[in-house]
Amino acid sequence: KLVLERPELRPDVVEESLRLDPPVALLPRMCARDTSIGGVDIEAGTPLLFAIAAANRDPSVYPEPDRFDARRPARRLLSFGHGVHFCLGSHLARREMEVGIGVLFERFPRLALAEPEGVFFSGAILRGPQRLRSRMHP
Repeated sequence: KLVLERPELRPDVVEESLRLDPPVALLPRMCARDTSIGGVDIEAGTPLLFAIAAANRDPSVYPEPDRFDARRPARRLLSFGHGVHFCLGSHLARREMEVGIGVLFERFPRLALAEPEGVFFSGAILRGPQRLRSRMHP
């Protein structure tokens, strides 16, 4: 309903969707040089696995991190990586999501989840819902 009544909030809906359930939950990387994080020494060449989904739900950064809030103030998400590994397609992906959400709800204004409590995201490297049942007449 929000994306129909307030189209200017579509970018916020996209950002909050990417924060709450990013398309990639874990990013494998290799430690480039000897370093220390949180008092733990890590040697160059050590395989690392960064939990992007967990970072995007850090309660010290996002109050009530498990709640979807399209009006949440913008923060720096890790959904598309960071630094030299930042996804070059992130701007296109965000715009595609905005357009897709807009077209979907303009064409099907009464679209609603049939089982809102039954939507579960799974997968680690690439993730999404196993099923997404919807209905046209809420």
